[in-house]
Amino acid sequence: MHFLTPLVFLFSAVPSVRSLDSYQPCPLLGPRFPLPTGLPTSKPLQAALMNLTAALDALSTGDSHDFTATTNTTSFSVALFSSDPLSNASSPFFYQYHHTASNSTAGPIGVREVNADSVYNVARITSVFTVYAFLVAAGDTHWLDPITKHVPELAASEGSQPVESVKWEDVRLIDLASNMAGIGRDATLDSLSNKSVPKALASILPTKNQQLISTFSKNHRDFLKLMAKRRPVNLPSSTPTYSNAAFQLLALAVENINRKPFNTTFDQSFLQPLNMRSSTLGAPNNTKNAVIPTNETVSGWADGRIDESTALAANFMYSTVTDLSKAGRAILRSELLSQVSTNRWLKPVSQTSNAADDIGAPFSIYRATLTGKSTGALVPIYTQFGAQGLYSSYFGLAPDWGVGFAILSADTAAPADLNAHADLISTYLLPALEKSAIQQAFLNYAGTYNFGDSKLLITIDGLSGLSLTNWTSGSKDLRAAFAELYSIPSDTLDFRLYATNLVDQTAQSSRKAFRAVLQDIAAPIDAGTPTCITWMDSLDKFVYNGVSLDEFVFELDEKGMAIGLDIPALNMTLKKGN
Repeated sequence: MHFLTPLVFLFSAVPSVRSLDSYQPCPLLGPRFPLPTGLPTSKPLQAALMNLTAALDALSTGDSHDFTATTNTTSFSVALFSSDPLSNASSPFFYQYHHTASNSTAGPIGVREVNADSVYNVARITSVFTVYAFLVAAGDTHWLDPITKHVPELAASEGSQPVESVKWEDVRLIDLASNMAGIGRDATLDSLSNKSVPKALASILPTKNQQLISTFSKNHRDFLKLMAKRRPVNLPSSTPTYSNAAFQLLALAVENINRKPFNTTFDQSFLQPLNMRSSTLGAPNNTKNAVIPTNETVSGWADGRIDESTALAANFMYSTVTDLSKAGRAILRSELLSQVSTNRWLKPVSQTSNAADDIGAPFSIYRATLTGKSTGALVPIYTQFGAQGLYSSYFGLAPDWGVGFAILSADTAAPADLNAHADLISTYLLPALEKSAIQQAFLNYAGTYNFGDSKLLITIDGLSGLSLTNWTSGSKDLRAAFAELYSIPSDTLDFRLYATNLVDQTAQSSRKAFRAVLQDIAAPIDAGTPTCITWMDSLDKFVYNGVSLDEFVFELDEKGMAIGLDIPALNMTLKKGN
C-alpha cells in the first residue's frame, strides 16, 4: 500500500491524448455566442417556459416528484427578465408566475392574491441594491478606502490584540460589500436573549456582563459602539463570513461621502431613475399591495419601520418582481453605471469552500457549466438569496445571456426555502437560452464570406463559438497557414471565433469585434485533466502592422445580421454570400 501512491502518481502524470469525441473547446470567459435577442419568440425558450410553468404548477400543488415545497403556506411570485429591448416591449419581464397559498397569505391587511405588483420584503436581496446605490452614487473608486476614512469613529475603538479586537483600518469598503471584512454578523452582544436556550446550555452559561447587555441596535451611534465591542471572526480579506452589519457600515460610508442621508441616496441613485414606484427602503406606509402573512408583527413586515435608514441596508428593501425586473435589466444593460464599472462589479472577489461558488460584492456566484461537468464552459450566475421574518427572496443575473430572475415569497409558518424554485428555473431556462443563442448565431453569422478569390466559411456545430471550418485565398489554404503559425497539425486544428464586447454602433449598422482561439483537438491532457488557458496561451499572440492576427470584425445590419467580415491585420474585407 505504501508503494501504490507514487506509482499511481507516476502513471497519472503521463499525458493522455484527448479523444476527438470528448473534445470540449476552451472558450474565453464570457458568452460563447452573441447575446440572443427577441427571446419571447425563441422556440427553444417558448418550450422551456411551458415546461417551467408545468413544473411550477406541480410544485405549487405538491405534485412535484423532484422538489417539495410548503404549497399550502407559501405564496410566491416569479419573474424572468432580459436586457434585450425586444424582450421588454410592454413589460420589464418576459415571464411571470404567481401562486397564492391555499390557506391565504393575507392577514387582516394586504393582498388576497399575489401578482406582479404585490409588495414583499425582499430580505437579503436588499444588500445587492445597497451596493448598487453606492456604485451609482459614489462609483467604485472608493472600494480600496479603509472604512475608518469614512466612518472615523471606528478608528478609536481599535485594540492591540487581533483575537479580541477588529483592526478597522484594515477593513476596506470592498471587504464590507463582499462579506470579506471578517467582522461580526450583527451589532448585538447577546443574540441568545431572544431565543429559547437549551436547558443544558443555559445551565452552564456564565452570568451576563451587565455592561454588555444590549439588543440589536437601530441607531447608528449605538450601532458603532456595539460594533466596537464585537470580536472579529477573521482577519479582513481572509475568507467569506456573512455580515448584516457590513452593509450598515457601507451605508454609513456613502452617507459621509455624498453628504446625504442613505435613504435619499437609495431613492435618487436608482429607484427614481428606473421608475421603481412600488419599491422603498423600509416598510411602506401604504399596505394596499402588501403581502403580509398573519400580521405585520409576526410576519416581520413591521421590522422595516426604522427611522435610521442605514439600519435597513442589509434586509429591508420592499419591492415587487416588476420593480426588481426593472433594476436587474438596468444592471445588465449598464443603464446607470458605465459598462466598465458593471464589468468590474460582476466579477468574483473571493472563492468559497465550495468549488461551485465564488463570492462577489455581494453576490454568491454560482459556477454553472453547460455540460454539468467541470470540463464544460463556465457560466457564472450572480445570485443573492435569504430570508427575513416570514419572507424569502432569490435574485439572479446571467450576463452570458443577458437575462435574470426574481423570486419573492411570504409564508404563514416559516420562511420558505426557494432553492427548489431557483433549481427549476436553472433546469429549464439555461439550456434553452444557450440553444437560442446557438440558433441565432447560426442565422446571423453562419455562411460563406467572399472577396475576389478569397473564401471563408463560418459554421455552427453546437460547441462554443463560431467555427471557422474553411478559409482559402486562391490556391492558398489560410486555415492551414494559421495552423502552422500556431504549431498545430492542420488536420486537428480547431479554429473558433468568440465575440468580445467591443462594438462600433451607427444608426443603420454596427461592427462587432471577435477574437480567434486556435486549439489542437488531439493535444495531450495533463494528468487526465484538460486545462483551459487559451486566454494566456494564444490570445493576441501574433501581431502584424500593429493589429493582432486573431482579430475578426463582423459588419452587421440594423437587424444584427452579418453582412461582411473584416480581418484588419490582413487588410481583407469579405462580404457574406447568399
